[in-house]
Amino acid sequence: MKGDNKYTMFRRGGSDITFINSRGEIMNKALLVSASVLCALCFSFMAHAFEVTSPAFEDGGELPKIYACSKQGGKDHSWEIDIHDVPDGTVSLVVIMDDPDAKSVIGKTYVHWNVSNIPFDTVSIPSTKRGKKIGVGTLGYNGSRGKSYQGMCPPNGEHKYTLAVYALNIEFTKRLSKITRERFSKKYEDMIIGKAEISGRWG
Repeated sequence: MKGDNKYTMFRRGGSDITFINSRGEIMNKALLVSASVLCALCFSFMAHAFEVTSPAFEDGGELPKIYACSKQGGKDHSWEIDIHDVPDGTVSLVVIMDDPDAKSVIGKTYVHWNVSNIPFDTVSIPSTKRGKKIGVGTLGYNGSRGKSYQGMCPPNGEHKYTLAVYALNIEFTKRLSKITRERFSKKYEDMIIGKAEISGRWG
């Protein structure tokens, strides 16, 4: 009957809606299939997202004292990090850790650590005492022009520190010189195919 095509009737079964007429049933199935495909893609993306974590602290949490400078009871050890699911096409990795809150003290972001030419298949970087080799990559210069990790030492209370891992589509062999995350992202934009970050607080 024409009424069956003109008016869509439905019934509710729990949270489901099922259309009674043939046009409604076909449309409902199509919508369900589309939604299912979209959800599957979302979950797949989430399950394989490029990520950096640390077994020593939670993202956004308080950083262990061992990472701080000796003046504040620390031991100048670099951060221990784990690297997960680098993007396809990654050739090498770069790590940069800096302190944007240092602008309130010295007028600019302070660079605590950078490492370039890290193999793409690196899954972890151990915590290492200042001045010691970490076993991978090329150590760059920190904000004090030292070729090492520089422990956190904020003179005016708590600061937020952020470490970024960059996935590059080239073998990046250059030794970095106290370059911030912001500057690196702009300068090498064409080489960067992924970035993962983790932050912590100290002070």
